[in-house]
Amino acid sequence: MASLWEIAIKSRDGRLEAPEDLDRRVEAIPNLAILPVRTAHAWRVRGLPTLHRDPFDHLLIAQALCENMTLITRDRWIARYDVSILGQSVSNA
Repeated sequence: MASLWEIAIKSRDGRLEAPEDLDRRVEAIPNLAILPVRTAHAWRVRGLPTLHRDPFDHLLIAQALCENMTLITRDRWIARYDVSILGQSVSNA
């Protein structure tokens, strides 16, 4: 859910192009489990170091930590956190 929320905001602000029906496309993916934002996820953000200022990344990191999950990203900033990452840190984001 956090990723779709970020895409919606960046799309609205003209920083990212996304299909108008992306929400329906995501819901139509078979066997996709949507991870809701839980209170524990939001609260876990407060314990993260402020290595950068992207609140969406902070939430994704907190969710991965709380749920013992691996993040798939190329974002080099996320790789600086103590979280399991799948992907290479090659982005300048």
